[in-house]
Amino acid sequence: MDPKLFLDTQISIDVGKRLIDQRTWARVWRHVTTKFQYVISPLTLCELLRGVASGTESYFNENREAIRVLVPPHKRKHLLDLPAGFVLKTVLNRRQRDPSLWAQDYETWVKVVLRARTKNELEAGDVQLAHGSARTYGFDSHLHVAQLMQGERVHLEQLQALRNGNLHVPSHLAWAAGILNRQGLRPSDEDCRKVAASLEAAFHFDLSLYDRARNSNYNFEKHATDWIDGQQLYYLSDPQMHFLTRDRRLQNWIKGSSQANRVLDFNSFAP
Repeated sequence: MDPKLFLDTQISIDVGKRLIDQRTWARVWRHVTTKFQYVISPLTLCELLRGVASGTESYFNENREAIRVLVPPHKRKHLLDLPAGFVLKTVLNRRQRDPSLWAQDYETWVKVVLRARTKNELEAGDVQLAHGSARTYGFDSHLHVAQLMQGERVHLEQLQALRNGNLHVPSHLAWAAGILNRQGLRPSDEDCRKVAASLEAAFHFDLSLYDRARNSNYNFEKHATDWIDGQQLYYLSDPQMHFLTRDRRLQNWIKGSSQANRVLDFNSFAP
């Protein structure tokens, strides 16, 4: 089985805005598609949809170009489960029903967003997917990013509690137990050990965040998306998974992890 790879959000944005040369991207994409099984993180897609939702009409086309990069046409695509559910299935062989909006047909959402002529048409539900069809579609992008924003809010509250001394840095096993508890499970010691071992990079990342949270100069609001970066690392619980990024800071934060070699630097793909 080919190793798997997913993109971070910034790569999609930078390619869409032509901040990455198109010939460079063509070489990188050729390498990705020949050496890896390309998969899509729902967090990456959700961040890009948030850009569409929060952007003005004048930036509508520019903001959705990143989605075209992430979800290329005529390419078989697989959307991963949400991070915690992915870990449960991959590490513990437990499948939970995903009550989130991601359980629906994401490819239809993407088609609707990309087919819309304007943001107003998208929000009004006036998008036609089939020429001549009377049926029209819309997309409430704010609804689809609500879960993402909730996760960020909880993350910021935890960091503030840590700074205030109301929360202590957990051990690796206690950290893993917290993930399982939030999924409504009563974890055994063995479950905690398995999850902890499979999420070494994510734990290293969180430890780095905890250190910064205790620094009074660290601005939580400006770094709200750090939570998403940490969640992306959950996918490394699959030994075949690789993460392509331009984020040197993230790479530095996890360099002590045994999984760090599966977080790949974009520049190494684009000599």
